[in-house]
Amino acid sequence: MSQLPTDFEMTVEFAVNLFLLKRLHPQDFLTRIDPWRRFIEAPIWRNAKPLLNADPNLVLAIVERIVSGQNGSYDPAELMCLGKVRQSIGDHARALEVFDLLVKRDDRNYQAMYNAALCHIALGDMPRAEALLKRILQIRPRDSRAMAVIRESFGNLYFTLRASDDAEDEAAASAAN
Repeated sequence: MSQLPTDFEMTVEFAVNLFLLKRLHPQDFLTRIDPWRRFIEAPIWRNAKPLLNADPNLVLAIVERIVSGQNGSYDPAELMCLGKVRQSIGDHARALEVFDLLVKRDDRNYQAMYNAALCHIALGDMPRAEALLKRILQIRPRDSRAMAVIRESFGNLYFTLRASDDAEDEAAASAAN
């Protein structure tokens, strides 16, 4: 009866196989293994996004495990990644929890607000989405992504009203001088 390999032996065998794959088939290593290694080393959205086509549930499980192991001292980039992974697989309610937490920690985090607004739109809560998008435009008046979502979701009426408000503000400022 053969004995099962120990964890150490399995780890050594895996390391040798990985080394051989990298050495003998570098293109396979770069396209199949290296993206996962980078993602695990830095679970941020830029590293997670290309892997979602391969296995979105595994990406979600990895990010959730990393974030849950932080005992309340979350890295904002990792939290953003968690929210965006949830959002990309269609779990908008749970993604919204993450984005709301990020906004609560930093009320000028326009990226979290933008993603929260997209979640609200997906969930059908247009008033909350509109409030967040307007807040983004207060922080970043020319944010093209926020303007595009407002146009797509609320039509050009918002921009017509905003332009007339801006004209009134300019007129009031001119009259004051």
